[in-house]
Amino acid sequence: MSLVSLHSEGSRRSDGSWGGAASRSGRWGELLRLLSYVRPYWGAFVLALFLMNAVAVLEGALRSLLVPISDGLLASSGVIASVPRAKNLVDFHRYLPLESERSWYLLAALMILITMAKGAAEFFSNYLMARIGQRAVFDLRCALYEHLLRQSAPFFSRYPANVLTSHLVNDVEKIEMAVSRTLTDALRESFTLVVFLAIVFKLNWKLALLALGLGPLVYHATVYFGRHLRRTGRRVQEGYEQILNVAQETLSGNLVVKAFGTEALESERFRRAAHA
Repeated sequence: MSLVSLHSEGSRRSDGSWGGAASRSGRWGELLRLLSYVRPYWGAFVLALFLMNAVAVLEGALRSLLVPISDGLLASSGVIASVPRAKNLVDFHRYLPLESERSWYLLAALMILITMAKGAAEFFSNYLMARIGQRAVFDLRCALYEHLLRQSAPFFSRYPANVLTSHLVNDVEKIEMAVSRTLTDALRESFTLVVFLAIVFKLNWKLALLALGLGPLVYHATVYFGRHLRRTGRRVQEGYEQILNVAQETLSGNLVVKAFGTEALESERFRRAAHA
């Protein structure tokens, strides 16, 4: 049971089962439902996207500056007589003739400025996404708690209090991490990939197409390992819920445990739950 499907529960079907829109619409429905909590902070999200795009462009500019540096160093070192310049890229030699010492200083200063600008854009984009994640998760946690309070007695009979508490605390924290870290990295790296692909296609489109041929293999490997990670995470979550359930029963009923002298039995029960 996911957190979003838990939030969707409360409407009784004709067959007596419980479920909501999230269980019918699948993962895309759950994702859209979660993104609805980001909607109030859309302005900050758009600004963060702009800064991520700036990070990608500046990263590509830094990589492009390596071309005139390598050309100038190899040509001046005498290792090779002449270095063929990359075609279709910006002709830095036209603006910064590296034959003069002043041009090298200008190129070094340009790299420092670009690096500083990229670092500032990356910092503020991470800050904005972290703020968005925290506020969206706050709204989600409050909405989920209010939703749980309105449920009927059969709902609480079906789901133990420890299961609900685990989803209310742990799952919401996972969503915050997904918004503030995972989503940020995915968007920023996607923008960077587009910029790098543009540079590579300008350098040599044939080699670029050959490299893109590995894309399906990487995609299928990512999907395969992602499924295993999700299953592992689900098992860990279920084990954590079982541990909470055993611990609460034992600690809240410690007088009964002491009265019947079942400390060793409860200890072994907790050990089995922790090993599960």
